[in-house]
Amino acid sequence: MGKGNWKCKVSVSTSDNTDTSMKIKASCVWDSNDWSYNMNGITGWVYINGTEYKVYDNGSIDCSSGNTKTLGSKTVTINKTHSSQSIPCYAKIKSTSSYSSGTETSGTTNKTVSAKTSYTVSYNANNGSGAPGNQTKWYGENLTLSSTKPTRTGYTFNGWNTKSDGTGTNYSSGGTY
Repeated sequence: MGKGNWKCKVSVSTSDNTDTSMKIKASCVWDSNDWSYNMNGITGWVYINGTEYKVYDNGSIDCSSGNTKTLGSKTVTINKTHSSQSIPCYAKIKSTSSYSSGTETSGTTNKTVSAKTSYTVSYNANNGSGAPGNQTKWYGENLTLSSTKPTRTGYTFNGWNTKSDGTGTNYSSGGTY
């Protein structure tokens, strides 16, 4: 027998969006397409960013009281990078029932995971010359500060500070921020 009238769908959501990661949850959904029946030998998978997760294994399904059933879900954490990412998600259902067998794959749903937050670190030579150019600091990552030392007649360079009057946090040239 062929697949019959049922369909496979994917439901995708996001949560716990932090500065360094986001959780993506994909669910495998059986859609009876208005049939009313019970079936055995059902297996369901979800695919998140190219990795397969079995979420329902050779079970039975009762669609006599509704059109859709969530067979199972998987939540994964995607680490943020320096650019946004489009994470593909889809589901697959296989039926070995003698009543209506076959395999159905849902369409792909893409979820966007934003990039890490970035900050610009700029240098001020405080009336001197030779300040280094700006650097990008990414949230959750160390930045090696410029080792360039500006010059100013009558002054000795002692390092960088978060405030131009020297009352902020001190950092050495080439130090870690």
